[in-house]
Amino acid sequence: MRLIQFIEIYEITKPGKESRTYSLREVFINPEQIVLVRENVSLKEKMQKLGWPQELDNRNEFCRLSLNLSSTAGAAINIVGDLKSITGKLEAYE
Repeated sequence: MRLIQFIEIYEITKPGKESRTYSLREVFINPEQIVLVRENVSLKEKMQKLGWPQELDNRNEFCRLSLNLSSTAGAAINIVGDLKSITGKLEAYE
């Protein structure tokens, strides 16, 4: 099985705090499990309001990957990258 590397942006929740912070982590995904890729403009808007993680700035774009994990479950994650670069990684896999 071949995995593709992405950078995930995820929300850090702290008990008792209403403010939101975001961080980055490396993830490896089986491309055969990806069922949908779309731009996530609303996440970029949140970053502009809340502030950017240290490693990012307003030039960054985000996509949301929807994954089929089993016949009854799915998941979605936000990753750093524009739609063209993400789909390019997926096309290179084929």
